[in-house]
Amino acid sequence: MVEYTRELLNSNCHIGWVRAVVKRAVDLIESRVWDVVGNVGKCDVDKRTKIIYDLTTDRDTRTIIHMFDCKYDIELSWKVAMDMIVRELKKVFIDSNIHYDNKEILDIYDKITIHRLITVDWTRENLSKG
Repeated sequence: MVEYTRELLNSNCHIGWVRAVVKRAVDLIESRVWDVVGNVGKCDVDKRTKIIYDLTTDRDTRTIIHMFDCKYDIELSWKVAMDMIVRELKKVFIDSNIHYDNKEILDIYDKITIHRLITVDWTRENLSKG
């Protein structure tokens, strides 16, 4: 459930986009974790205990972000969305290490691309650190 504070409602965020991307990302990341967990044991090679999901490579997120009207603060909208996604995932995966990162990648044409990454890590080491 997305929480709307006065600060958010009075900000220059694209709240409709934030709502849509939070719902979509939480569902996608949750299903990705369950896919990984369900495949453990079936294949000895893939014993992952962590996923990293790049929201900027998601086709629907990319399409929507390019349709932003200039009146919205894109960076603030991303920050609010990423915070909400992490908060929602922590409700589902209660003792996993969940966080987000923004990675800037410089391509061969000197263009900087920002990748919005969500990490869900459920390794045993994280569980014992509590």
